[in-house]
Amino acid sequence: DQVNVSPILQSVLIYGELIVTSLNPLTAAIESQNLLINNQGLAFYTERLRDGTTIPLISPWIPFTILYLTTAAAMVVFAVRTMRQTDEVD
Repeated sequence: DQVNVSPILQSVLIYGELIVTSLNPLTAAIESQNLLINNQGLAFYTERLRDGTTIPLISPWIPFTILYLTTAAAMVVFAVRTMRQTDEVD
């Protein structure tokens, strides 16, 4: 039995899976490796929906890298500001 899922809902679920996969370094690495092995591309690939249309996707390592670089930069800025405030008090 095939479940009738609208293409919009299917797209939302696929993009949601990409976001969740990108949050964990291990799952991002495994999924990126699977994409490389299946010759779907290093950075960008397409996914075919049930109705035959395709949606563009990016490999999970890209959002993972952007997320963690942004987080690391924010933490460095926070640490520098905290140290400046500590130096001003002394």
